[in-house]
Amino acid sequence: MWDALVNNPWIFWLIIMLALAAIEMLTLDFLFLMMSLAALVTAGVSLVLDSFTVQVVLFAVVSVLLIFLIR
Repeated sequence: MWDALVNNPWIFWLIIMLALAAIEMLTLDFLFLMMSLAALVTAGVSLVLDSFTVQVVLFAVVSVLLIFLIR
């Protein structure tokens, strides 16, 4: 299982997206929805980029941008 996550980081980001979407369904605050969308964007970018550090930074930047621009 761990080998699949290491070799395919997009699976990790999709799991994070689903977890954040589930939290959003419980809170209905739209904060976790923005973070879930950022995880989806990062999953798409992870197909091109291999650096996990860059992916985490991208997730953080997209999350903050979505939170401030959409809310």
